[in-house]
Amino acid sequence: MLNRLQSFVIKFLLMSLCFIVIIKTFDFSSILGIIYNINIKLVSVALALLFFETFIMAIRYIKLFSEKSMNISFMDMVRILYVSGFLSSAIPSSFGPDAVRIIMLKRQNLSLTHCTSVMTVDRIFSVISMIFFSLAGFFLVYNVVDSNIFLYILTISAVSIIFIIIIFSSLPHIIFKILLQYTQSKIFSLKSPNFLTKYTESFFDFLINTHKSITDFISNPRLLLNIFFWNCLTQAFRILQINFLFLSVDYSIPLQLQFAFVPMIILITMIPVTYFGIGVREGAFLYFFTNAGIPADICLTVSLMSSAITIAGIIPGAFLIWIKK
Repeated sequence: MLNRLQSFVIKFLLMSLCFIVIIKTFDFSSILGIIYNINIKLVSVALALLFFETFIMAIRYIKLFSEKSMNISFMDMVRILYVSGFLSSAIPSSFGPDAVRIIMLKRQNLSLTHCTSVMTVDRIFSVISMIFFSLAGFFLVYNVVDSNIFLYILTISAVSIIFIIIIFSSLPHIIFKILLQYTQSKIFSLKSPNFLTKYTESFFDFLINTHKSITDFISNPRLLLNIFFWNCLTQAFRILQINFLFLSVDYSIPLQLQFAFVPMIILITMIPVTYFGIGVREGAFLYFFTNAGIPADICLTVSLMSSAITIAGIIPGAFLIWIKK
């Protein structure tokens, strides 16, 4: 309970700090004026695209589960995605939505190991699709933005790719084996009870088996290409969401700029330092888009609306939590 409270307090403080830094540099009366004149219909389109993301995510998971000979209905998967999104966001906790999904899927009598590997592989290809869109978009607009942004994007992309290569290599397996042996020797020297030894062995066995489950997906490149395609479609929907939000405040920007920046902003927002990425998203929006000449008040308004529809997107989970099927 204490750890959860600490996590909540830290995230809340970081979110507040981000907002304090941003607020000091803005006249919020101009932002309120922009919000007052927004086109609600275009915002509704952006929200609809957000809901479509959930259905695409369900398709991806079902395809990955089928590779492990595990079956789950499409609507059950949609319900789990919505409910896990609501629970992980509405309840102050150190658990992310993936952790909640794994717990809910385990209750569907699905393998814990395979559920974890499915979530991991889908996350990996989500990151790959973000990098793909961002680099492709940037090469179309490199002549109109600061070169430092290109260096920033390349650095994030390189670090992400190296991390992904390591995950699919045999290195994690070797590390887990070494850690298991080291931990066992320490426990044995302390003459700890048998249950602690068994718990340690079970934990590292889970990690080793999960890693094997992840690397087994490599044997089906056609499936992985399919997952990459569906993740690319998700990224396209996210870019269109931001495009409609810019249009809703009567400001049109080149689509290639959004291709370059939106995936990077989402990738940065995935770092779980604040709730819903609030504060971090606004800072990233301002950094990228203002460097391309977009007015700061427009950028901040669109970012705040993006945070708002993200929160609105978890509302169905509050109702679906009471529905078993």
